[in-house]
Amino acid sequence: MRISKLFQILIISSLIVTNIVSCDGNKDGNDKSIIALLAANSFASLPEPDVDTVTMIVGGNNFVLTDKLDCKEGATGIGFLTNDADQMPTLFIHNVDFSVNFGVNVTGGAGPFHVDIDTASGTYFPTTTCPASIMENSLTTYDLQVINCGVSPFGGGATNTVSFRVRCTKD
Repeated sequence: MRISKLFQILIISSLIVTNIVSCDGNKDGNDKSIIALLAANSFASLPEPDVDTVTMIVGGNNFVLTDKLDCKEGATGIGFLTNDADQMPTLFIHNVDFSVNFGVNVTGGAGPFHVDIDTASGTYFPTTTCPASIMENSLTTYDLQVINCGVSPFGGGATNTVSFRVRCTKD
């Protein structure tokens, strides 16, 4: 059901943007229409992962993290490794607050919902606050998504982007 709703939103958004760009009275070229369509068709949501799984894209590389360490409220927060603990990346979200259902931002460093991602080339943190979407927050399940967040080692200028969706059973 969620996929069809997302598909409907994408189609309607594409039609509206195309209509606005095409009806602006300027008919010099179709570049604006093409750019608008591409922007409207960028993904708004990652596919829902299995429970106790993270789907993560770091700089265009896809990863699935299945070794859940924690899914708790508070400083411990949410932690996942790949199935082989010697492999990277890892994802940790600290100071998680399960009582918040909207208006969540992930950050680097400290504070609520601060994120660190360990990779073979170093530890990455968000360079700015990045909006997060709470996809589900039930008594047993927590599902959080971040799309295209700029990250860098030790919080310097963005050198990469990360998108992830974590779905876990609350501990």
